[in-house]
Order: sequence, then structure tokens, then C-alpha cells
Amino acid sequence: MGREAPASKRRDSRRRRKRQTSSQGGENAGHARSESVEAEPTASAWDEENRPRRVFVCIGPSCSDQKSRGILTELKKQIERQELTDRVHVYTATCLSHCLRAPVMQVYPEGTFYCNILPRDVRTIVSEHLERGQAVEHFTYDPFATISWNDEIDS
Repeated sequence: MGREAPASKRRDSRRRRKRQTSSQGGENAGHARSESVEAEPTASAWDEENRPRRVFVCIGPSCSDQKSRGILTELKKQIERQELTDRVHVYTATCLSHCLRAPVMQVYPEGTFYCNILPRDVRTIVSEHLERGQAVEHFTYDPFATISWNDEIDS
């Protein structure tokens, strides 16, 4: 515990120094700051087509119980077979927060969730979504979709 206090003091003093140096300089500091922002690449300059897709496969307890390791193995095999290793990167995640729909996989930059999939479904997802860019609607899940209630049930 004795070591935590000095480390936090050092962190606080670094933050104070950072604030002081950024606030010093008057008009020149503001002018320099706007120049550096202009030098940053804009969103339109970012080449989306050359950016690799990132696929996260959940290997948390619920997903592992539903054989997510088999999905991970099949995914890597299909990506290699389709020669997509330079355009698709595969990662594991300890939890993607949709345990009731296990196993879960998410594809970025779209953020598409694939739920309740089997290793045999991976081939379709790789060929349709990762190669051609079309999400496979049959396996997708939208966590932000609104629930519509049926009035007949309530009456």
C-alpha cells in the first residue's frame, strides 16, 4: 500500500504538468493546436476498402459450452482456404455479453453479431460476409432492435 500513494502522486503531477503546458502560450498555443489538427487525416481520407475486417469469437464459459472453440478452428481454416488471411484478422474474446445466444461471433467494422452458429455455418459466413461483404441475415442478431408487443396477447 505504501507504493500506491507515490505512484498516484506521480500520475497526478504528470496530469498537472500536462494541463499547465497545454494552457501556457496564449494565442500561439491555440494556433499551434489548430495546425496539428489540420495535419491529421480526415475520415474521408481513410481507405475503408483496404482496412482488414476483425472477427471476434467468444470463448467465454457459455460460448465454450456451446463449442465455440470448434467455430474458431473452422473460421481460421476457412479464412486460410479462401485466402483471406491478409483481409481478415481473427481474435478471441472472453465475453461478448450475449451469453443466452451462445456461441457468439462479431465482425467489425460493421459490428455484426452472429449468434447460435455451428461450425458448419462458418463456411457460409466466410464466403458471404467476409469475402463478399453481405451479412448472412439468418444468423445475425441485432442487440439494439426494438421489441414490438402484440396487443392481442395483452388483452
